[in-house]
Amino acid sequence: MVSAYHFDRQTGTLSYINKQPTLGSITAHNTITRDGTKLLVANYGMGEGGPDRSVVVYGLRDDGGLTAPLSGVAHSGTGPDAARQERPHSHSVTETIAGGVAMVADLGIDRLVSYRIGPDGGLTRLAESALAPGAGPRHVALHPGGRLVFVMNELDSTVVSLALDEASGRLTEIDTKPAVPAAARDGNHCADIQISPDGRFLYGSNRGHDSVAVFSVDQQTGTLALVDHAPSGGATPRNLALTPSGRHLFSANQNADRISILARDAATGRLTDTGRFIDIGTPMCVKIVR
Repeated sequence: MVSAYHFDRQTGTLSYINKQPTLGSITAHNTITRDGTKLLVANYGMGEGGPDRSVVVYGLRDDGGLTAPLSGVAHSGTGPDAARQERPHSHSVTETIAGGVAMVADLGIDRLVSYRIGPDGGLTRLAESALAPGAGPRHVALHPGGRLVFVMNELDSTVVSLALDEASGRLTEIDTKPAVPAAARDGNHCADIQISPDGRFLYGSNRGHDSVAVFSVDQQTGTLALVDHAPSGGATPRNLALTPSGRHLFSANQNADRISILARDAATGRLTDTGRFIDIGTPMCVKIVR
């Protein structure tokens, strides 16, 4: 299921509105479209049988509630990792900067699948962009300029930069870099990726190495250069969030029951632990209310 809540900014409280079926299982990620009219949901969808939609679209009512599903699509295929890629596993859905095109990172088939989002919520498949076999794409970050896309690959612990063709939805690989030192690769699973407000630095979370990989981005070519592996401040950093100012990064350290607050140097991109944190059980995702 996917649920809608009203957030009262003055009191900081949530009130339930409604819920709708996701038409899939192990729902992993959702995003509101840039025009504020629809919600896109990605279903990781483990197991056989039952609802099997990889991506589903909902309308947003005036009160913030969800309409019944407007459309849904199913992916097909497998990958070389028999344990993790026995079928499609959509892990995230991200709309392009220009809007109207959704990119789905499917860990199970090593592909980024692009869709045109119709006014009625329909999804028209534009392109499938293949990554390295066994990469396991998980989350996506967009350069503010709109022409570059960055992907965190969970299974092979790499970060990939790609060029986006907005008209066709196709992505062309520019560069790939390891997200952890070679000695740590076997015990690591990458998770989230964020980009600085100016588009100059990428931040990727490493579960196992328990670090945040920092990369600089060449603004002309889109190539990547490693800056640092900063300690995440706790075990299993599943999700990251940059503050709107770009001065701090929050790391949701799932198995440490802690959200660590890291300071960011805007000039170098480097992170340092502030020593401040939020104790909370099993943090999975952090969003900043703007």
